[in-house]
Amino acid sequence: REHRSNLRRGCALMRVRAALPLFAAGMGLAGVLAATLALSRAAESAVDSVLEQRLRGAGEAATPLLAELGAASERLSGLMRANELDDVYVLDQRLRMVAGARAHGGHVDLLRLDVGRVTQAFAGQTSVGRGYTLRTLEIMTGSFPILRPAGVPSAVLTREAGPSFVRA
Repeated sequence: REHRSNLRRGCALMRVRAALPLFAAGMGLAGVLAATLALSRAAESAVDSVLEQRLRGAGEAATPLLAELGAASERLSGLMRANELDDVYVLDQRLRMVAGARAHGGHVDLLRLDVGRVTQAFAGQTSVGRGYTLRTLEIMTGSFPILRPAGVPSAVLTREAGPSFVRA
């Protein structure tokens, strides 16, 4: 009898000893998974930030030239090609396209337009960020005030950046 109870205690102790490394391995894997997810989110945030800065820099560099030289469609097409953008166009206060790289005036597609960003640009503030998504295609947009000599926005330059901009 005593021998059996010692055996039972020994078996229970063996189970605990066997479970301890499995528990430690599970905890280690959970920690690695959490670290991987955190690094993935940080990397995605960093890439988004770099893309926003690129789009912001290109837009802010172009608006003084457009204010001085005018927003001809040929200039906008050149800007679109040079920055590998999906579209570039200039809007007036009524949200009508004054000139564009792809279209040459008239109504803008309101499903693609971020009216909040354009409103901010007409208030004198640049606005850049995620615009819209079509299935897996994600488009970043930026709206930039084109200022008159008095510093008042006369129009807004809107840029759309998709996969070609991201790859560049």
